[in-house]
Amino acid sequence: MKLIKKIVSGLLFLLVLLNLYILVSGRTYIWFGIKNTYLKGRMGPNIDEYKIFNNREVKAGAYIPIPNGKDYNTKEPLTPGFDKYQSIAYLVIKNDSVQYEHYWDGYGENSLTNSFSMAKSFVSILIGCALQDSFIKSIDQPVGEFLTEFKTGENAKLSIRNLLTMSSGINFDENYMSPIAYPAAAYYGTDITRLTKSYKV
Repeated sequence: MKLIKKIVSGLLFLLVLLNLYILVSGRTYIWFGIKNTYLKGRMGPNIDEYKIFNNREVKAGAYIPIPNGKDYNTKEPLTPGFDKYQSIAYLVIKNDSVQYEHYWDGYGENSLTNSFSMAKSFVSILIGCALQDSFIKSIDQPVGEFLTEFKTGENAKLSIRNLLTMSSGINFDENYMSPIAYPAAAYYGTDITRLTKSYKV
């Protein structure tokens, strides 16, 4: 009985210390992260977590639907590893038409999910739009012309092209297990701008 009391007391003490650290360090996003991962039986984020964040609809303008090809879904392409990686959607577009699509686990063509790294492709498209509309002169333009934190020293060498090609030389901390590393702070936190500006080339 004494051993159990010691263990419980030790755990409570650790819990108090952890909460004090979170408060003092300002990393209150950790509570949000714990609530939406460990307390839901997961070790990290998942694709349906868009529901826990603020969302806003971006209405489509005049869009052109992608038609189905004449051989739509008649030839099943190779799908190696899809079961292993628990994929939910597979779409093949060729010659401006959908050739094949398949969904798993109740997902479909109208399902919403987190975008994660898909966002990089959309950012690249938006950079192209900004170039076309003359908001950006060139992808070789220095980032320091847009963010003052990147105007001096090695930071001044950073270009938009470097960011687009993921060759910035920024000391990025890509640790997906640590609750205090950039990925957790950026994902569950509320100030991604401050986090990003703290990096150096």
